[in-house]
Amino acid sequence: MSSTTFEERKSVALAACFNDKRCHRRLIGHRARTFDFQFHPTEDAAISASEDGTARVWDLSSGKCAKSLEGHNKKHEVLRACWAPPGAANDSVSVATGSADGIVRLWGIRHGDGRDEKSGVDRYQSLKVVGQLRHRNEAKGLDGQVYSCHFIPDPSGGAPPSSAAAMCLLTASDSSVHLWDVETRKRVSSRALSKVGAHSIGGERNPDDLAFVFDAKPRPGSGSSVLAVALSDGTVRVGDVLQQGEKAAVLRGVTDTHLTSLAWSDDGTVLASCGGNGTITVWDTRTWTARSVLWGHSRPVYGAAFYSCAGNGGGGAAAAAAAATTSGQDCPPQLLLSWSSDETVCAWDTGRATGDATAPLATLSVEEGFPVYSCSVSADGRRFALAGGGGDEKSAGFLGVPIKLVDLSDEARAKDGKESFADNGSNEPAQG
Repeated sequence: MSSTTFEERKSVALAACFNDKRCHRRLIGHRARTFDFQFHPTEDAAISASEDGTARVWDLSSGKCAKSLEGHNKKHEVLRACWAPPGAANDSVSVATGSADGIVRLWGIRHGDGRDEKSGVDRYQSLKVVGQLRHRNEAKGLDGQVYSCHFIPDPSGGAPPSSAAAMCLLTASDSSVHLWDVETRKRVSSRALSKVGAHSIGGERNPDDLAFVFDAKPRPGSGSSVLAVALSDGTVRVGDVLQQGEKAAVLRGVTDTHLTSLAWSDDGTVLASCGGNGTITVWDTRTWTARSVLWGHSRPVYGAAFYSCAGNGGGGAAAAAAAATTSGQDCPPQLLLSWSSDETVCAWDTGRATGDATAPLATLSVEEGFPVYSCSVSADGRRFALAGGGGDEKSAGFLGVPIKLVDLSDEARAKDGKESFADNGSNEPAQG
């Protein structure tokens, strides 16, 4: 038996499932590229945001669209979609969608029409718009595209966790980050970030040379007011960014490129920033220094996510790998997945990578003509989703642009009764 790490075994498992068509399914419905896809944290459901101007709620047990959310201006793409925390506000707000029309729409379950009595994913058939948050640049008289949208706990901590008042929405548009009270639909705070990095983007379309905020994420941990913000000037701003007068630390990238997105490790000790030049910079948040720069993609990296054995277990290979790795100890979140418009997903061991790293644990080819703009791993670790697709009619095809699901469970790879992928500490599937 060879001695291998959790990161190595999990990357092998991912590669095996990517290459095994028995593990693949497709969600059909969007007519254009998909920019965001999020699994529900507790239910067999997911939500997606698309260039076709709609968001869709998916029933993953059937693979069918449970509800098409059609409230945004169809001339503009829906860029972001996210789930409200389970149980919060008794479904008064279930979903938020952010669009290039400058509007975040809040969706809740419609009551009183008989359909709200349905259970499970079926109840999302009754979603309706219950509020909207407009992102308008009053100085220019224009609406700003919504590049980031996340539900977060109320930083003040003054409301019961299960109430609507306990939920806030963190958004980003143009060069600003915003915090909204979900219950009142009012903006709690907002802050514009000035350009300090050398990198510029937009050319003539950005005559004021603004630094656009392309992502904003809170540091994991209850009560944390620390945000990380990725900007088009190539910098990350970290700190109590929404607090006026508070100085945010500036992390300057090792490479000259705009930043597209961020990923925190579950324990908040590592931050990954994704670049438009195909690189990912891994930051040690204890010292705020760059630990490594990962070079594995040939085109812009649109996102990354840490895959921790503690947070993405769920039986089969994932659980076995976690058990074999931890042996009763904490498992550091070191396996990083990154995705790009170069049509690949890369798996990295950030614990071992130092300096310039050019050798990912695995490079997973998706499909020719399918740039990847969003990836997501389900909370139980059993499904992996890839969303994106080409931007022309030929890429869309007759049925539209699919979202690809990869089943990571042992059952998917044992349909012929000859093989399973229980982790046995080696790089070979277990025979049985």
